[in-house]
Amino acid sequence: MKILAFTDTHTNKKNILNLKKSYLKYNPDILICAGDFTNMGLNISKNLDTLHFGKKLLFIPGNHEEYSNFNIKRKNIISIHNSSIIFKNTLFLGCGGGFSGHIEENIRKSRKQLEQSIKNFRKSNKTGKIVMVTHRPPYKTTCDYIKEIDEHVGAKNIRNFLIKNKVDLSLCGHIHECFGNSDQIGKMFIINPGPNGAIVEI
Repeated sequence: MKILAFTDTHTNKKNILNLKKSYLKYNPDILICAGDFTNMGLNISKNLDTLHFGKKLLFIPGNHEEYSNFNIKRKNIISIHNSSIIFKNTLFLGCGGGFSGHIEENIRKSRKQLEQSIKNFRKSNKTGKIVMVTHRPPYKTTCDYIKEIDEHVGAKNIRNFLIKNKVDLSLCGHIHECFGNSDQIGKMFIINPGPNGAIVEI
């Protein structure tokens, strides 16, 4: 499956144009937004519409949209915040929002629910893949390291969740200094695709 993943577009027209170009060039099966697609949570539906190029778009809130209500009218634009969806034998889970600190409260609150979704999926999909979408990055990877302060700023409980549940692909954002960075923990691939997006195959 070919995924066009992106994050932190913040309504930037140039970034959105670049995403559309990638969409037309690579013809992905699905699009995934890891949050912060608005400025301070304004005009949510309008901004999601500009990121919907035809195929199914899954999204989570970033810290800019964390406490917003999502009243999305398009069938192919779907929030997976604290929930999941199965598409082409792949389970997509999401946990958005959050800002700083090594413990992410959102994943702490939704962990049991998300783990149950993984268990249910694996019972009937022995060869299926699992993709986890978080706004904040997991701790101690190239996706959470800020060189200027020489510090990893990601969430330890996101990292623990990914490892414990043997997630195949981790998509994250939030740390602008890490746009385009990727890493690996065991067999799991981790990437902050940034606002211009990245094609990821799974």
